[in-house]
Amino acid sequence: MVVAAPVMVNAACFTESEWRAAHVRVLQTELQVAALECANVQGANYNDQYTVFIQRFQDRLKANANLLKSHFQRVYGKDSGRELDIFVTKVANDASSRSMQDMKFCANSAELFKAALAIDKPLFEQAAMEHVTDHSEVGDECPVTAALTQAVVKTSKKPVATVKQASAPAPAKPVNAAPALIATPAAVVPASTAATPAAAAPATTKEATPAANAG
Repeated sequence: MVVAAPVMVNAACFTESEWRAAHVRVLQTELQVAALECANVQGANYNDQYTVFIQRFQDRLKANANLLKSHFQRVYGKDSGRELDIFVTKVANDASSRSMQDMKFCANSAELFKAALAIDKPLFEQAAMEHVTDHSEVGDECPVTAALTQAVVKTSKKPVATVKQASAPAPAKPVNAAPALIATPAAVVPASTAATPAAAAPATTKEATPAANAG
C-alpha cells in the first residue's frame, strides 16, 4: 500500500501539535502576567499558585515549548530565535493589555488559577485551547489537504474444489445356475454436484488520514 503524506498549503502556519503548543504558551503567559501584576495587591498574590502550576505541568510545558520552538525553526530557520522572541513578547503584551482593560483583573484572576490548577494532565493542551477565545492572536493553523491514497492490493483466488463423478458399476452377469432369473443391475450412484467456491472478499482501500496541533 502506498500512502501519500499530508500536504501543508502554507508552510508558515502551525501544524496541529504546534497550534496546541502556541495556546499553551498563551495560557501560561496569562497566569504569569497575573502573578506579576498582582504580586503587591493585598489578598490577590498568586505567586504560590503560579509556582504550583509550573511544578504540576512542568513536563507538559517543556514538551509544548519544544514544539513551539520547532515551529519557528521550521519556518524561519536561522532567524527562528528572534522570531520566537517576537511571538512570546506579543503574547505577553496582549495578556498585559487585557489585564489593564479589566478593573477587577487581580480579583478575577483567582478563578483563572483555580481552573488552571484543576486541569487533568491528559487534557492540558485541550484546556489551553478552550481557554483562548481569540485564536487569531496565536496565528493560523495549517489547512491540511489529504492527498489521494493509492493502494495496490493483490488477491489470490482459491482453487475451486471439484468432485469427480462416481462411475456406475457394470451390470452383474447373469447367473448360469438359474437361467430363468436375470440379475438386476446395481443402482447407479448419482453424480455429486461441484462445490460452490467461497466468495472472494472485495479488496478495500483505506483513505489516508491527515497528521497531528501540542505545543
